[in-house]
Amino acid sequence: MKILSGPTFISILYLIYLITIPRVSSSSPSLTVPHHFLQCLDTQPADHGSPNSATAVIPTNSSFSANLMSAVRNLRFASASNRKPEAIVAAVTETHIRATISCCKLLNLELRVRSGGHDYEGFSYTSPVPFVILDMYNFHKIDINMADETVTVREGAVDLVHKWQQVAPVIDRDLFIRLEIKPINRKISKGKTIKVSFIGMFLGTPERLLNITKNKFPELHLTSSDCLVKKWIDSVVFWANYPEKAPIEILLKRISANEYYWKRTSDFVQTPISKQGLKTIFQTMIDHSPLPRRVWMQWNPWGGRMGEIPSDATAFVHRGGNLFMIEHFMNWYRPGDKLEEKFLAIARSFKEAMAPYVSKNPREAFFNYRDVDIGITTPGYNATYEGAKVYGEKYFKGNYLRLVKTKARFDRTNFFRSQQGIPVLA
Repeated sequence: MKILSGPTFISILYLIYLITIPRVSSSSPSLTVPHHFLQCLDTQPADHGSPNSATAVIPTNSSFSANLMSAVRNLRFASASNRKPEAIVAAVTETHIRATISCCKLLNLELRVRSGGHDYEGFSYTSPVPFVILDMYNFHKIDINMADETVTVREGAVDLVHKWQQVAPVIDRDLFIRLEIKPINRKISKGKTIKVSFIGMFLGTPERLLNITKNKFPELHLTSSDCLVKKWIDSVVFWANYPEKAPIEILLKRISANEYYWKRTSDFVQTPISKQGLKTIFQTMIDHSPLPRRVWMQWNPWGGRMGEIPSDATAFVHRGGNLFMIEHFMNWYRPGDKLEEKFLAIARSFKEAMAPYVSKNPREAFFNYRDVDIGITTPGYNATYEGAKVYGEKYFKGNYLRLVKTKARFDRTNFFRSQQGIPVLA
């Protein structure tokens, strides 16, 4: 049974604006940059009854700090030493977007675009140069025509990692099984051990799921009591780590109460890791985990539809040939430069220890899990094609050159830029 029994329509609109920038009248030299920006917004074309500046807040507004922090998920980038934006524009219409872009160009301000906050290195709300945040949160609505179907979600904990590598990418198109690996303290004897958890989602009935696992992954010993039957939207609450009976309205909550300091990175695995390799990895994790802090990993299987799409069909290149993607975690809960240096060093050391088991030449990385350690552009963002290859080919492989050529067509002045942006060909 498929989750979507009727036609599903998801409309995502990408807009390329031709922006006319009018002249801004001379203003008092005593005005600060934020006030210049507000003044500029109101010189731009506006919607009837909706001044562009009404959507913006600047540092002197009482709501500025709360607005800035609303999408900060990594407290490493919330310290007083981080440069703050000159303004935050919570765009409600496309007109507000045009006005923001125009004024950033006029005032030579960098533009940062943020939405839900899925930003591992803070690129959407930090910058080493004066900048403005364009908040796209109000553009979150997607119309979906979806039938009332169910999803089966399952949790377990078994030490079957070697078998999982062979089974998870190919078991069934409707079944996703994530693997979590964490060092923990032993409950009885002293010392540390490894806890392995399987967290899955199946689009169908428990009966069909049990038949699949019985035939293809019997080592799981999955039973109906391990399954939670939910509507699809309720499964989103589950995956967001909210309490099981939390109402779906909690998904509309923008500010999370569970933010902390962390470093996260990614890897891709293309050949199964041997049992001896797994033992080495587990011991390395234990050695790098000063409990209660620890390095840990999520392994997400590839395959299915992901592997059927050609690698050059879209900018996302990590398709066939990958067994699974690794997300590396290192979390801590107190501020301080020394603590940050300590835990970043642990995270980087463990990442280096994983090198023999993951993709090579290049060591691929997932663009959504940004990682400045693989390379950034120089201050001023005047990156060359060769200079940006250090991260461009890891994120995009053979599609990197195509993206550079596309950039040259639509953004020759490199207005849309960041520390890991696509450069403009000289």
